[in-house]
Amino acid sequence: MNKIIPLCFLLALCSCTENQNTKKVNNPPVIDSLPATEVFVDTSQDEGWGADVRLSFINKTCTDTSIVYDVNSIYKNRNIGFILSVPVKGHLHLAFRSRGISSDRFIQFFKQLYLSKPDTLSRFNNETFVDCMYMGDYIDSLNQQAKGVYTSTHYCKLFFQGKNEDDYAELYLNINDEEHWIELREKDSEYRKTIIKLFTSH
Repeated sequence: MNKIIPLCFLLALCSCTENQNTKKVNNPPVIDSLPATEVFVDTSQDEGWGADVRLSFINKTCTDTSIVYDVNSIYKNRNIGFILSVPVKGHLHLAFRSRGISSDRFIQFFKQLYLSKPDTLSRFNNETFVDCMYMGDYIDSLNQQAKGVYTSTHYCKLFFQGKNEDDYAELYLNINDEEHWIELREKDSEYRKTIIKLFTSH
């Protein structure tokens, strides 16, 4: 498997211009807190194994170097989520960071979804870095041709690599700034154990 990550990516993941919902502060601009919505799990893929997850984000902060999403959704009447930091220029690393107990609940939920193992003890890593390749221009053009409209969703391919060579996995990340959600989409079910392992604190 070729693990070389292309260096051209993520020139402008999304604009951070203020709108009527944005607080008027000098640096950084922060969108007013949005409501957390129910997590959505899509298992309807043709292959029969897919398990894609869509979560809401309740805040988005823009700086000169990154866009930080406070990802927070509801699952069984409890909050689950994490902090997602996406670089906007010149960087290859995207970061998942813990937001506390809701992140622990997220990895417990994710483990049950991916591995069918009930779990109440796992803890989300304080920080997990992954390499990222922006795919928006290509995927958006396909959507435009197929549906006749241009989508504003941003697509990234994520590359996980642990300390061991075998600790490698891929995952797709979609971000919709207008509808305030992020989505984790599977590349291959064989990557599930590795993704869970690298997200989990040991």
